[in-house]
Amino acid sequence: MEKGNTNTKAYVYFIYESDSLGKFKIGRSVNPERRLKNLQTGNSRLLQIYKTIECPSKNFAKYLEGALHLHYLSSCQGGEWFLLTVKEIEKILIVVAHLIKNDIPVDLFEEVWNLQFLKKEVRTIPFFPVFNSSAV
Repeated sequence: MEKGNTNTKAYVYFIYESDSLGKFKIGRSVNPERRLKNLQTGNSRLLQIYKTIECPSKNFAKYLEGALHLHYLSSCQGGEWFLLTVKEIEKILIVVAHLIKNDIPVDLFEEVWNLQFLKKEVRTIPFFPVFNSSAV
C-alpha cells in the first residue's frame, strides 16, 4: 500500500487469475491498476481486476481489507488469496455500500454483514460474469 495522506481515497480490490475463477486476491491500493501491473510481474498467469471498492480514505481501505481477510480466513489459500464466489463478492459490495452511505464505521462490518435486510437483498443478486471490472 502506498504511503501518504490517510484521507486520500483508496481502493480495496479483488484480483483473480484469469484461468482460476474463484480464487481472488483481496488487497488495497490507491492505484489498483498499477498494483495489478506490479503483481503481474511476479505471476506467470494472467491477472485481472474483477471489482474495486472505492473507499473514502486509506484508513477505511486498510480496515476493510483486514475485516475481509478475517471474515474469509477459513477460505485463505495463502497470503491474500481466498476462495470466493462471485455472489460473495457481490454481497461484500452491498455491505460496503451500506457502510459508506450510512457513515458506519468499518469495524462494524461483521454486524452489518449479518443484517436481515441485506440477506434478503443478496438473494436477488443475479450471476455477474467476471469479465467486467468496475468500481463501486
